[in-house]
Amino acid sequence: MRQRPNRRNVTGVRQFNRLSLWMRLKKLFAMKGQVRKNHRKRPKTVVSTWKRIQGGASFSFGGLGDRILRLLPHLGIVIIGLSLPVVVALGYRYLTHTPSLSIREVQVEGNQRVTPSEILEAAGVAQGPNLLALDLEAVETGLISHPWVRAAKVERALPDRLRIEISERTPSILLSLGSLYLVDVRGEIFKRLAPGEHFSLPILTGISRAHLTGELGVERMDRARRTIRDAIALVDRWQVSSLGDTVVLSEVRADPLYGFGVVMGRGAAMGTGALVHLGHEPNDAQLERLEVLLDEANTRRRRLAEIHLDDERKPNRTAVRFRSDSEREQEGLEKGRQGAVSPSGQQGTRAGIQAIALTKKERVD
Repeated sequence: MRQRPNRRNVTGVRQFNRLSLWMRLKKLFAMKGQVRKNHRKRPKTVVSTWKRIQGGASFSFGGLGDRILRLLPHLGIVIIGLSLPVVVALGYRYLTHTPSLSIREVQVEGNQRVTPSEILEAAGVAQGPNLLALDLEAVETGLISHPWVRAAKVERALPDRLRIEISERTPSILLSLGSLYLVDVRGEIFKRLAPGEHFSLPILTGISRAHLTGELGVERMDRARRTIRDAIALVDRWQVSSLGDTVVLSEVRADPLYGFGVVMGRGAAMGTGALVHLGHEPNDAQLERLEVLLDEANTRRRRLAEIHLDDERKPNRTAVRFRSDSEREQEGLEKGRQGAVSPSGQQGTRAGIQAIALTKKERVD
């Protein structure tokens, strides 16, 4: 197929033909010199015997160099990509084993009952391990395993310092389960009372170990835990009342049928050791009536034995049983529980039960 002439070349030939003879020769000599100059710049080629046999194909050293130069960046990327994991692994091993990054100082905040040595032992940093190799989550787990530690926060401070901030539990009540156990303000049992330890806390009774372990069913276990929280709320209500300033709450009794009862301790004067029945839902009004009753008993010098403030039908009604000073009155007290009559033929009023309606403005004459 015949190719169409290039319009640009045709135009150049026409212009060349229009020139004079002298100008044509001059232009030809200039073109010949330019061809020689371009020929000198071309790289020499070496043709192997095998290439000549195959058809005389030539191979240029200049072309190979250009290809290698073009491939060098890619080869560098491949080499760096292959060596980078090795470099990172070696660097990480060095940083996590070098003695220059070992823990030399541990700052502890928030501890009151837990000693610094106990914190270092629970955290597992007593031997001064490498700071970067330390697992902070494992350290926090070890700290929380300590019975007094409720929460912990651990931070690194390069190059050789570790900061530990802990939150300790606040004991609220002692739970009697054969042995005494400390219970915090959230109702969590966190520690068994060790020999020699002493806490001025009320003792909660009426809950068995079987209730808390779930041996009697999940429902009773939940009820027992709820009872513990309600007992703690009762202790808090007692402490913030005016009674809490003078009267020590010695014991809290939990009964599934009759609700809560409390035993008064020091500061109650004539009411020390008396059992106060508050029912299932203790309230501030009951504590106010109890305070008036204690004042009245101290004025009359009559020792209280048992007080009932749990009458749901008549909330203002208070039933009181007084203690007797002699053995005969003590026997009459035991008979009075069964509705008996004293040896004199009269009903034992002093050792029996009296119904008293008390308010802040009314006192028993």
